[in-house]
Amino acid sequence: MARLNSLIHPELNNDIIEILEKKKIITGMDFLNESTEKIQKIIKFKLENIYSIRNAIVDRYGGKDNDIDALLKFEKIKLSTGIESLDNLLDGGICVGNIYEICGPSSAGKTQLCLNIAGNIVHKYEHEIIYIDTKSDFSSSRIYELHRKNISSMKIEKFMKCIQVYPVENVHQLLNILHMLASKKFNEIKLIIIDSLPTLFYNETDERKSLSFINYLSNICNYLVNECHMIIITTNLISHWRETEGFNIPIDTSTINIKPTLGKFWNHIPNVRLLIEQYENEKRKISLWKSSDSCISKYIQVNLTNFGFK
Repeated sequence: MARLNSLIHPELNNDIIEILEKKKIITGMDFLNESTEKIQKIIKFKLENIYSIRNAIVDRYGGKDNDIDALLKFEKIKLSTGIESLDNLLDGGICVGNIYEICGPSSAGKTQLCLNIAGNIVHKYEHEIIYIDTKSDFSSSRIYELHRKNISSMKIEKFMKCIQVYPVENVHQLLNILHMLASKKFNEIKLIIIDSLPTLFYNETDERKSLSFINYLSNICNYLVNECHMIIITTNLISHWRETEGFNIPIDTSTINIKPTLGKFWNHIPNVRLLIEQYENEKRKISLWKSSDSCISKYIQVNLTNFGFK
């Protein structure tokens, strides 16, 4: 692979390249082979800048070097959500190769969090993202309001063009879109947001058919994140249950037993699950509900403002 140079990324100036070469980091592959933590200690860059350089190397040489695909399966690139406290909760951001699920009751702020992350990813990385809207409530004016302070460096038209919205009304349409995204012509897409999944399954009365759809959905989602190196974020509702003599009885009052909807099979599909709860006006608590890499007792407190989560 070619030596590091400023054509790959403007931050790779002569001074930075000289520092890296002293540490035997000479080519793009050398850069990718090192951990982000080691690179950060060497050149003192922010994590988001290091991820930007790594992405630029992959974008430039991904089609020319098969080692890139193999490397990405082991070295997971993370994208900053643009919300510092959330990045800290997720150990640096959302990770390529993962399926994330944001759970919470209605009106807790799940959609607002998705819109916030979507706009931040576009602004920071200028990546195109896919926003699959199952509730017919995607608001371009709301996403502009959330990010208008940051759009000065990008034209509005370019900013909004990077967010490709696909409205869907049923599971068949969702699966068709995901199958389309698995084709090579969409290999520049890094993030898919599905808001929300329960909406598509509530009207399905055939339990076997519903389970079949969820099985197919899990297969194609895993293909997209593992083989196409994407990130998927879904939203889901929660239900409260009380265990009584072996039976689950739904109740209206809050209890310790909180479960995501969509059943036991889907429960194991997301790599990371977040629980968002409203506890005082604009205040929200976001807890790490499921993760294989982090302690699930962690949580953050954020405020939902007119300009997103702070």
